[in-house]
Amino acid sequence: MLKSSEDFKNYLIIDKCIAEAQVKDYMRIIEKFKREYPDTDENNLYENVRKFYLQYRSDKYAPKTARNIAVILNHYLSFHNIENHLPLPKSNHPLTEYLTQEEFNKVMIHFKSYRDLAMFLLMAKGGLRVSEVVNLNIDDFKYVQKSYENGSTSLRLSPTLSRYPVEMLLHLLNNWDDFDDFKNIGFYYWSGSVILRDTKNRRDYERELSADVVLAIVLYTALERSSHPHYKALFQSKRNRNRLTRNRICEIMSKAGKSAGVKVYPHKLRHTCATHLALNDVDPYTIQEHLGHNSLITTMKYIHIANQKKNKKYLQNFLNLND
Repeated sequence: MLKSSEDFKNYLIIDKCIAEAQVKDYMRIIEKFKREYPDTDENNLYENVRKFYLQYRSDKYAPKTARNIAVILNHYLSFHNIENHLPLPKSNHPLTEYLTQEEFNKVMIHFKSYRDLAMFLLMAKGGLRVSEVVNLNIDDFKYVQKSYENGSTSLRLSPTLSRYPVEMLLHLLNNWDDFDDFKNIGFYYWSGSVILRDTKNRRDYERELSADVVLAIVLYTALERSSHPHYKALFQSKRNRNRLTRNRICEIMSKAGKSAGVKVYPHKLRHTCATHLALNDVDPYTIQEHLGHNSLITTMKYIHIANQKKNKKYLQNFLNLND
């Protein structure tokens, strides 16, 4: 008889020191395995795990996905004291995909709600992982607004701004440096942050947000989100007010991308944040801290991308001078 799912979950958290947010993904795969092979016991566990894993070795799944699934299943085998393990496929190293500024602007105008726009900006400008967006609670978001005119602070939503549809906010975001336009409509400077808890690298930390990201979240919470204290999640389903799932967020980003003719998925937005920070010569250690990377090696790949882009631009300008 196999051990319980709850025991496996505790094994991952306590013995393997895997973050709870990541454990949820592990459990989702194991529960799927149990549904597809309900008659599994210790005698046929390895054979059934192999059969289950074969579906992830098809062309439908990327090698990285297959590798991640193999790691999860091997943990499950070890938990049941099975010595045989699945061989890990070699992981390729594809080019890091990110949105150019033009693509970013094209995608942004296709969001029809403050909620979806706020999630997009959190990942593309705040650098959040999709799991971190899912896990955010309303109490994790803090902000202050300051008047341009007198510098006073308030937690009230500007009555003028609250009447604007999403299209108006998009106009503001696309003209962020046009100070006079903002001043004429009673615009405020927004300062805020989110607390990220139980992250992939097993620590909690505060992520400072730019004013445009804060404004999008403020408008969402004021105009679209249910304020009933029973609902803790920051980003809620419109249908039942439950916490949005990882898959649903992926669908929302993909749909906006298709409308703009651009491939979009959550981790590409995180790459976008990191790459544009590097392109603007932000210090690697600052980028590492902002994105919550455990190792500077992970951060440096964005520096290399930025340097390649700058070198290519320099070469093009040099060749044009010699035409």
